[in-house]
Amino acid sequence: MLRRDRDQRLFVYDTPPRLAADRAGIREGDEILLVDGRDVRTFDDRALHRILSGDVGAPVKLTVIRDDEVLRVTLKRTPAPRSKSETR
Repeated sequence: MLRRDRDQRLFVYDTPPRLAADRAGIREGDEILLVDGRDVRTFDDRALHRILSGDVGAPVKLTVIRDDEVLRVTLKRTPAPRSKSETR
């Protein structure tokens, strides 16, 4: 789960258990700089969703800042969680 600040910086505010971000060690408060080498500040919400979406098991590369450390992480996409309304 992601959230932008006023400067269009992208932060993680939740990592649901067993999904790709959780498995890769992404944490609440991490700032995502790049997705597949592309600056996330240049994407609107729809474009960001498109770049993060893809086939289950397909890789996506993230460049993340945690505290003063830059991390490069490759996730394998997992199925998107269903909303509560979809499970009723």
